[in-house]
Amino acid sequence: CPQNPSEIISVGEDGYILGKDLRSDESQYEMLQVTSDSQRKYGRKLSLYSISHHPYAPEICVSGCDNFVRVYDKRNMKNNPLHMMCPEHLLDYASIPSVTCCVYNNTGTEILATYCDENIYLFNNLCYEKGTFLHCYKGHVNQQTIKGVNFFGPNCEYIISGSDCGNIYYWDKNTEAILNFMPGDVGGVINCLEPHPSVPILATSGLDDNIKIWTPSAETYPPDLADLENCVLRNMTRSTFEDIDAIGFDHGLFHFFIRHYSCRRRGLAHATRRGGSNERRNRTNDEASTSTNDTSSDNQNGDSDDVRVHGTTCGTQ
Repeated sequence: CPQNPSEIISVGEDGYILGKDLRSDESQYEMLQVTSDSQRKYGRKLSLYSISHHPYAPEICVSGCDNFVRVYDKRNMKNNPLHMMCPEHLLDYASIPSVTCCVYNNTGTEILATYCDENIYLFNNLCYEKGTFLHCYKGHVNQQTIKGVNFFGPNCEYIISGSDCGNIYYWDKNTEAILNFMPGDVGGVINCLEPHPSVPILATSGLDDNIKIWTPSAETYPPDLADLENCVLRNMTRSTFEDIDAIGFDHGLFHFFIRHYSCRRRGLAHATRRGGSNERRNRTNDEASTSTNDTSSDNQNGDSDDVRVHGTTCGTQ
């Protein structure tokens, strides 16, 4: 805890917020078990992934295996949060995303949260209104493992996050623009990012065995962002197709459906244009012609359709 270095607070997948006072010989104590429904006495326990302490006030925020960031007053730890933060479009989301990390800024006025299979959102902690957020940061991928997110800079001017593509991303907090990105891990995934409290040094870790310490240099300025657009496009494509893979979608059936649907639309449009009595008089010939045209179109355009669909599939950087 920022104001009491002898106090340690942690969360776990059993849903418990636990405290430990290093000055005491007693074991850890239970502060609260978070459940999915705060209105019900026996709600489902919620697996928790992240906890952050307010820099000045006796307040914490936690996040885990649902779409909310929960804010609690430590002086009244009941399963009744001060705030339950979530973007409006995710409140009733069909597939509930998890919040893999949440963190306060240096004054406690804002809370940053990164969503699995979604974006990074900045919430107003001073006067939060349901469903609202201040900023949204895009371009990375948060699907594999538990991704962290953090502020960077002496006044939290920047947002930093790892990505499944193996890069570290830097956003401008106010404009939401990506200012820089750089390779950060041999294993291909960046999980944790922790800035130094007073100097511009960053510690990161991922799937390999090393913790990396980053310091600024003036070798190239401004940063080389020539590959940024392609990297972001690959991340967006990867998200789309991995979502399809996650539900067991058969790509072969998908290609067949697209070709069949396109041919059927062309056939219906052809029959409609012929119209009226002429169509009734030559129905047999028209049906044969439509069938022939559909088969020809399938043979001529099938490969082209496959190329367009497969052309969007891309691996990691």
